[in-house]
This record gives sequence, structure tokens and C-alpha cells, in this order.
Amino acid sequence: MEDNVRFTHVAVDVVQGKDTLFHIIYLATDYGTIRKVLSPLNQSTGSCLLEEIELFPPRKRQVIRSLLILHSRSELYVGVRDQVIKIPLKRCSYHKNREACVGARDPYCGWDMLLKKCTTLEESVRMSQWEQSISKCPVRNVTVDGGFGGWSSWSMCSHSDGGGSVGACLCRTRACDSPAPQCGGQQCHGISVEVANCSRNGAWTPWTSWSPCSTSCGIGFQVRQRSCSNPAPRHGGRVCVGQNREERYCNEHLPCPPHVYWSAWSPWERCNVPCGGGIQSRRRTCENGDDCPGCGQEYQSCNTLPCPELKKTTLGRRGLQ
Repeated sequence: MEDNVRFTHVAVDVVQGKDTLFHIIYLATDYGTIRKVLSPLNQSTGSCLLEEIELFPPRKRQVIRSLLILHSRSELYVGVRDQVIKIPLKRCSYHKNREACVGARDPYCGWDMLLKKCTTLEESVRMSQWEQSISKCPVRNVTVDGGFGGWSSWSMCSHSDGGGSVGACLCRTRACDSPAPQCGGQQCHGISVEVANCSRNGAWTPWTSWSPCSTSCGIGFQVRQRSCSNPAPRHGGRVCVGQNREERYCNEHLPCPPHVYWSAWSPWERCNVPCGGGIQSRRRTCENGDDCPGCGQEYQSCNTLPCPELKKTTLGRRGLQ
């Protein structure tokens, strides 16, 4: 371990390994982390740094004010400014495969060959099938979570719209290399590819239903329509080919019944008297049937002026001679 690191608190645990007892020392550093250290295995080796436990993000670290192991619960209690943090002593589930489990050289942990996972000795099915090898210090790898680098420049790329049509886009990428994840560190979270301004070819919507016929009888027409919006073309994509409207005849085999209507009125007939009030009439006929509403003949008065009076003249006999 480095000589220039100062430790503020210490706690010690005794662990039963597969073949012997081990002493694990927890050291609180002055910069807010905890170092998990395996005491010297023999006179020829020094202590082994098994793990450095980060309690907080690097820029939000707090001073550790107390450190205590509660053996009955197998937990390490860390006191900081405004809280107490519990850390399990047995962290075997962090090792996901045999190589990581055995290579960690952690006295709490071993590889259970029956369960196929990293377990504590107490959790193992059978000690003879529990593998642990602590003869030297582990090759300690520092876990590093990945971080994205900068975006590349925009460049042309292609895409498929899922219907067999390929369009052109602008794309840019970024890599999880600043830093790259190491030793089990987390992969970058987020998108690594951005796509913009994709050209998209237009496609027709389904035809609408035919509209009602324009006539109730006799030849008429119907229309149906569609639009180039499924999807609509964009960013230089091709427009739809074909018509957006169709028409067809309808009711061509449903002739209309003849149209029944009145003819024009005839001229008024001669008045039946020359004076003194008479009557005259005029007529019209129902064409294409006899169901026309109304009357086929109408009357009006005529020559309503009174007739002149006739004066009788008596001549004497003298006048007859």
C-alpha cells in the first residue's frame, strides 16, 4: 500500500477460511474511503489490499468519523457527518464468475462448485465442493466505470424504415472510451448513436370507403380518396406515385321512374257571354301519368261590364204610311 495515505479509524474482523483463520483490517482513509486489507499471510509477504470501498462519489466525499464492526450481523458501520452507513462484510455476490471469485482472494468468499456461484462458507452446500485459494495477494484491478467520449462529426448514413425501403440520414456516434470500463466497471449509460434528418419515402394510406352515390336513381357517381401520409415524405424522400382520388359510376342499372309533371296552361278560352259577367276556362295536362297534384282546369270570370240597355221605339201609324 502507499506510504503517503493517512488512516483515521481501524476495525478488525477474524474470518474462518477453508483452511485457516484470516484477519481482515478495515482502514478509514483521510479522504473518505475504506480500505479492506488482508493481514500478512506469512513472514515473507506484506499485507494485501483486497478492495477500496467508495462510500460517496469522488467529488462528494465526507470525512469518516467512526468505524465499528457488528459481528452478530456481519456488518461494518461507518459514521459520517449526518448518517451511519451499513456495509455488509460478506460481499460475495459481487463476484459473478469463478475466476473473479477465487481471484479476489477474499477470505469471506469461495466458489461453490455445486451452486455455480460465489458464496460464503456458511452458504456452501459442501465444504469439499467449496473452492478458496488464498496463498498470495490478489492481482488487484481497479474497477473503472465507462464514460462517453465526444460525439463524432455528422456524416451520411442509411436506415431502413422496416418496410424494405432504405433512406438517407445524418448520423454521429460516440464511444464508451473516456474512460473505457475496466475490471467489471459499468458500461456507459445512454445512447451511442444519434440519427437526424432521415429522408423518408411517402406511402399511401388505405383507400377510404366509397362515398354515397350522387343520385338515388339513374346514373350517378361515387368517389373515394387516399393521402400520401403513411408516412409522409420528408427530407427529400420520394412522393407517392398514383392518384389520390378515384371515381366510379353508380345506379346505372337503377332507372328512375318517369317524371310526372303538368304541361303549360293553354290560353284562356273565349268568354261564354259578350257582357254582363261570364266565365272562361283554361286547361293543362298531366304528362307521363295522372298523379300530378292540383287541377287540370281552372276558371275565371270575364266580360264583367254590364250590357248596354236596349230602347224600344214605337212608331205611329202615321209614320207607317
